[in-house]
Amino acid sequence: MLSRSSSIFGLAHLVGDGTAQRYLDRACPVRQYVLCAERDSLRADVDWFLWSATGPRARSEAAMARGDSTFLREAPRIVAGTLRQEWPAVAGSALRASAVQLAT
Repeated sequence: MLSRSSSIFGLAHLVGDGTAQRYLDRACPVRQYVLCAERDSLRADVDWFLWSATGPRARSEAAMARGDSTFLREAPRIVAGTLRQEWPAVAGSALRASAVQLAT
């Protein structure tokens, strides 16, 4: 069984390669995801997204501590939408990352 927050890590990688930002650019006018409010400030950086005190994950954990789990509920939807609409770019990114891992 996967962790409840596993989609956050998937989302971090999609933000890291820029595909989530492209999905959000199309989705935010129609859907009101929490992440839409900060899509202009999203960095293509997995570590920042996950571990920085100013990153989205830190802010979502602070919100969850207050009882708001909206970001946690929305992350799987953003991941699924990104994979549906950006699958060629996601596949290319995965292949490049695999090649780097193989080489190192």
